[in-house]
Amino acid sequence: MIALIIRCWGMFCAFSFLFTLHAEEQLWQHIIIGDSEGWDLIESKRGFFQQSQNAVISQLTLKKCATISAITSADFYLSFEKGARTSYDVFYDTALRKSEGYARVGEYAGLFHENNEVIFNVPPQSLLGPGQKRELNIEMWVYPLSIEEGSRLFYWIGSPNSIVTQRIYAQVWNSRIVWYFKNVFVDAKGKFHDYTLESNTPLVPNQWSHHMMRFKDNMIEYDMNNIPQAIEHTTNTGNESGQQYMLIVYNAGKIHIGKKWNGLMDDIIISKGDMLPDISVRYEHGQVVSKVLSLGDYGALVYRVRIVRDTTPGSFITAYYRLISERYLKDKDVILSSKWRKIPDSGIINEEGKYIQLKLDAYGQDQSESPHIMRMEIFYRSFEQLSPPEYVLAKGGDREVFLEWSSVEDERVDGYKIYFGKNARRLQGSDGITSPIDVGLRTHATVKGLTNLEGYFFAISSYHQELPAREQLSKVVFVRPH
Repeated sequence: MIALIIRCWGMFCAFSFLFTLHAEEQLWQHIIIGDSEGWDLIESKRGFFQQSQNAVISQLTLKKCATISAITSADFYLSFEKGARTSYDVFYDTALRKSEGYARVGEYAGLFHENNEVIFNVPPQSLLGPGQKRELNIEMWVYPLSIEEGSRLFYWIGSPNSIVTQRIYAQVWNSRIVWYFKNVFVDAKGKFHDYTLESNTPLVPNQWSHHMMRFKDNMIEYDMNNIPQAIEHTTNTGNESGQQYMLIVYNAGKIHIGKKWNGLMDDIIISKGDMLPDISVRYEHGQVVSKVLSLGDYGALVYRVRIVRDTTPGSFITAYYRLISERYLKDKDVILSSKWRKIPDSGIINEEGKYIQLKLDAYGQDQSESPHIMRMEIFYRSFEQLSPPEYVLAKGGDREVFLEWSSVEDERVDGYKIYFGKNARRLQGSDGITSPIDVGLRTHATVKGLTNLEGYFFAISSYHQELPAREQLSKVVFVRPH
């Protein structure tokens, strides 16, 4: 009986705690991201897809992907991993190596802007060295930050001393990748034939896509995300039958990667035949970043951030936030330079700020279930602005100033403060008297201990005791004691 009473009392205490907690949260304003509110407040997400639970509610679920852990049959493999080397000599390299979950495969990806690129000298014995080629594969992962028309992801050009200028390249036009083959296919009479293969699918900013160009059995095929986009038969009839054209390289030349590209690239591979890489299936490193969210014109006290998630053994989600502590700051872009801070397990933050941004990092192991994000909740209380008095009257006396002002008709007003000083822009007191002076609910006061014939500036604000608010000052008045 005693054990039963103790157990019931424990359950009652737990229920009372949860009830108190949720009842307390109901007193706060809140922002909900996800669940039935949707995910429109998400700025970016990587490694997640949106999974519908029903017609109204959806959740974010971590993707699975194939990881290439070893590629042994590649003629050229650019992984962008730190310390990794390719079989081609680097001629020029200004690409940045980007980590922190940005990579599509491995830890690092190459980050390119308009003036960044990587250039390689092509070895004579390579697939793009001199000679006839019966098979050729070129593939890569790309992630555009913005679509730059004319940017070249992959560009091979033969040496200038060739019979003709030979080129194989992938260029962006109309938001699509187009592959060009210039002066590399030759018929029996020595005449060159050019080919162009254009994607049917446009690139999407902030999204990875895989691109594969393969030549084999007198056919060029271009796939995007394993979906065929274009096919060309390198014959005089344009189909499988007919006279075959030869793919011939005269001089090795150079490969340019990422010229004028604005985005990421990863795992660029040149090979022949069907590669047999070691492939393992894993969950991607997922990341979700919210938009920069306003907490009101005058900032707020952020009480708690709650992440409703579902994780299983072997998977986990870590939550971060960044907050502009100065609640009167107008430039929300400043938050982007702030450091991320981990949200404690309790979710309690109790900090002031005007803008907040959330970030979630998710990981899952090979055998674990995918972690899910159902919603994110921010509980806060906005600081409210109280109006100042509409008019202020000031009259100088002997080493004193008499002030009178209109009352503010607002039930939240708990009192008034007098701000003064000798500089209208810095009402921080003077003559050993601090500013502001709290006078309670009175609408008149006398400030004594001033210096005769000195000029002073005065302004009045209203305030609320329990709800901190930005104090807006009344019109500044000027007066001299005499």
